[in-house]
Amino acid sequence: MDGTVIKQIREDKNLTLEATYFGVCSKTNAIAFEQGKRMLAADKFIQVLDNLLISLDEFMWIANDHQLSTQLVFEGLLKHYWNTGQLPKFEQQLQLSKKQGLNELSLASFRLLHAYATGADIPLAELELVERYFAELSLWTLADLKLFANISCVLPFELMENLLAEALKAKRRYQNYPQSNALFATLLINCLEQTFAKDRPELSQSLLEQLSEFTAEAEESGYRLFERYYQALYEYRYGELKKGKEELLAVQKVARFLDAKVVLEKSEEALK
Repeated sequence: MDGTVIKQIREDKNLTLEATYFGVCSKTNAIAFEQGKRMLAADKFIQVLDNLLISLDEFMWIANDHQLSTQLVFEGLLKHYWNTGQLPKFEQQLQLSKKQGLNELSLASFRLLHAYATGADIPLAELELVERYFAELSLWTLADLKLFANISCVLPFELMENLLAEALKAKRRYQNYPQSNALFATLLINCLEQTFAKDRPELSQSLLEQLSEFTAEAEESGYRLFERYYQALYEYRYGELKKGKEELLAVQKVARFLDAKVVLEKSEEALK
């Protein structure tokens, strides 16, 4: 870890060596660290960040001169164009990203999404790469959960169902992690698209029950709106038709007011 950046942050905050490295190391070792002459163990480095009142993410942001890395920039643009339905720009950005050093797994996931969106044949090499990665995975991290959430709509249903069961085992480990509710809500929403398409009411009901746990405290209303849509769709298909229709119309009204185009389109399609 870069001690020179820590020194910059410490001095900008007008903090002393003693305050910054309290309980971490001696003054001599602290000076050597800030001069780039020695390293700190990971747990000690995190303690220094705690003493500075900054997170590891913010440290990386500062260390990169308050800019995102090239990979994060390209991934961010790809996600933006995908989520806003700008497929021509998505395809153009995908071509550029191949030259910018994005890792093969990320590229494979976006190629799969592109094929799905354009109705092209699913590229088997990319699908096999993703399958192999998850098959060899013994511990799911947040990055793995995000990857699965992004491409769950593309995966064969049986594979999606099996991976979903594995992904949800991580709930307990991340239940108090910041923004984890939004991540698991996204994951469940994307998988629900498949369960309804495959007419799996029992699995859909199970996922809806879990989704409500994550959207109850979600900061963004969009997650709650998606949950309401799928609850209404479930009622419309498998419960009381009249009640389900009324709930879908209510969802439409809110979606129209919030300009939530995706939910609006889905609810209109459901009623057709």
